[in-house]
Amino acid sequence: MVAPGISEALVATAVGLFAAIPAVVACQPLRRSGDAARVRFDGFIEELSTIVKRHAGRVSGVPRPRPRSAERGTHDTRTAADGEINVVPYIDNMLVLLTSFS
Repeated sequence: MVAPGISEALVATAVGLFAAIPAVVACQPLRRSGDAARVRFDGFIEELSTIVKRHAGRVSGVPRPRPRSAERGTHDTRTAADGEINVVPYIDNMLVLLTSFS
């Protein structure tokens, strides 16, 4: 009475393993390339934000004068909002374009 149920469960387990093992093996190269892409995107985001922050003060085409605190080597007293641009929409658009055309 119990044997047919156990037999059915064993067959289902075997079929599941038969499908899962090749899928896991095939997934590993994709995972590694995804990790590499994530590292490249992180580097890209960091470089882009550095460039945008560097050029944020040049909106009018004239570079900002350096604050006196930077000349003396003391802590810069500007607020975090000075010269920052929200780059998240640009990064989102770049990621969509990169994934669409790759």
